[in-house]
Amino acid sequence: MPHFVPLPFAFATFASRDRTRVMFPVLYPETPWFCADGERLIRAFRDAAERHLLRRGRLSALLPDATPLSFRRVAVRVAVPAAEDGWTHPAMEIDLDGFVAPLAGGGGLGFVPVLGLEAYLPKVERGVEVLEQAARQEFVRHGRVGNPRRLVEVMAAGACAIETRTLDLPFYSPAEVAGMQTRTTERLLPEVATEPAGGEPRVFGREEEVGGVLRALA
Repeated sequence: MPHFVPLPFAFATFASRDRTRVMFPVLYPETPWFCADGERLIRAFRDAAERHLLRRGRLSALLPDATPLSFRRVAVRVAVPAAEDGWTHPAMEIDLDGFVAPLAGGGGLGFVPVLGLEAYLPKVERGVEVLEQAARQEFVRHGRVGNPRRLVEVMAAGACAIETRTLDLPFYSPAEVAGMQTRTTERLLPEVATEPAGGEPRVFGREEEVGGVLRALA
């Protein structure tokens, strides 16, 4: 039987005008979900972690998730220069929701969820400075300056909040993992390979030579 271990699971939520909200795990911003509450996202992450990691013995992949984080909201201000053509958009400042979380060993992690940004903070007290620099680099890298549509993507996201829940994940012993891998292989083999047909082997033009070999082996 697996041993269940509680792990913290933090996810960011963006407000919307209806009950549907945009959510994604803080440590996995590339996987957004549209749902009314966090339960669907939590179930999906739990199932994916068990199927793709825990049942394959890839426990080390979950080490980043095992660290409990205490998030503090900060304001991240990005200064956007005027578009080079002089009329596409003026110079402006955009305020984004950022979060910093200290680490037990020193330093911390910083996040700007609307940009999918995560940054290591050598000093938590300088977290805003680091995040603002990372945000400016993101704006340049994704061509937001001079592109009103890309700017609106960020400005229209709405307020962001981070919530942390507890996941009870099943951790299997090495013997259990080996057994599951064996059963998986047995199920997949008929789908990817065809069992060779039996019967007496046949040759063409070499019957006499093969007959001599078979008699010698008899």
